Amino acid sequence: MTSHPPTTLDPARVAHLMGSFAPVTEEVDVIDLDVQGRLPDELDGLYLRNGPNPRFSPLGSYLCPLDGDGMLHGVWISQGEARYRNRFVRTPAALAEEQVGRALWGP
Repeated sequence: MTSHPPTTLDPARVAHLMGSFAPVTEEVDVIDLDVQGRLPDELDGLYLRNGPNPRFSPLGSYLCPLDGDGMLHGVWISQGEARYRNRFVRTPAALAEEQVGRALWGP
């Protein structure tokens, strides 16, 4: 049996990789988010979200949006101001992919 390497997906053809589900490709820090209206002074804390976010175009198939890399998102709110920061989860597999600049494993 001959083994063929998995091919890179076209993200434009996978619903879990398009529109509002499209992966975030950059890590960012936004110190002073634009607030429309007013945040209550009593609102003081952090909202964290973790979820799937492929860093590079996946190999093979992408049937489940939980496949692949992850990202943490945080919104800090204090004294009527808000800031945002996101970071990829740097597992050993993610670090190996960062070194070569592409996906190395399929689902």
